[in-house]
Amino acid sequence: MRRLLERQQFLRALETSGLLVWRGDESALDVGSGAGEQSLLLAQRVARVVALDPYIEPRDALRTWKANGRGNITYRATTLAKLWDDSFDLIASYLGVYYADLARLPLILARTLRRGGSFFALCPRFWFHPGASLEPAERALQAYASLNPAVRVAFDVRLASSGLSVIETPPLNLPRVPVANVLRISGCVQAATPTGIERILTELKLDYAHPLPTTLLAVRFQNL
Repeated sequence: MRRLLERQQFLRALETSGLLVWRGDESALDVGSGAGEQSLLLAQRVARVVALDPYIEPRDALRTWKANGRGNITYRATTLAKLWDDSFDLIASYLGVYYADLARLPLILARTLRRGGSFFALCPRFWFHPGASLEPAERALQAYASLNPAVRVAFDVRLASSGLSVIETPPLNLPRVPVANVLRISGCVQAATPTGIERILTELKLDYAHPLPTTLLAVRFQNL
């Protein structure tokens, strides 16, 4: 239930700000779908949803949805970078994009996002902000992963060269997320195992539930 409410908070922030206005006939891609909570929320709003996750099939979510007579969610066991045969009006990710994929993200979105479509990703804030503006836990993770924050000016240039643009967003009340949720996607290789996560957290003097601020990466295909 907590995970569902967190993802509901993410989508509602986009809706109440006017960034997401539904027609009902859209296709949507849920990147890093996990157990499928966000896929279920999207399936209530659009015509077709693809739940994308290379590791976890959202069996319970699919079973629940089909039991209610709905069949507009399908699962693909792959990554966004390897998805070549489909395109979408909306691509949404709740901590499902990896830091290592940011460099090639513009080219991937130019291929996968339909013209006029939008991409919204909830990301750890420290991916895009320098150390001086961060909380101690963010600075610790940034240093541990040897992670250089993405320079937004350079990133925006790469987006523009791919026919994409950054969406100007109003202030959004985005959720804070547990530190354990961002270790693996930030490039901390040891975090691939539970013992590895525990080792990292102990070393950084953090715990699983330590909450981190997030930021929104919002992109639109501008070639209308």
